[in-house]
Amino acid sequence: MKTAKEYSDTAKREVSVDVDALLAAINEISSSQPERF
Repeated sequence: MKTAKEYSDTAKREVSVDVDALLAAINEISSSQPERF
C-alpha cells in the first residue's frame, strides 16, 4: 500500500500530464479548425 502522500504526489503528476496533453490537443484542434470557434 502507498501512503496517502505518495498517492497524492502520484495523482498530481498524472493530472498535470493530462492537463498538458489536453491543452496541446485543444491548441492543435483550434489552430487547424478556426471556423468552429
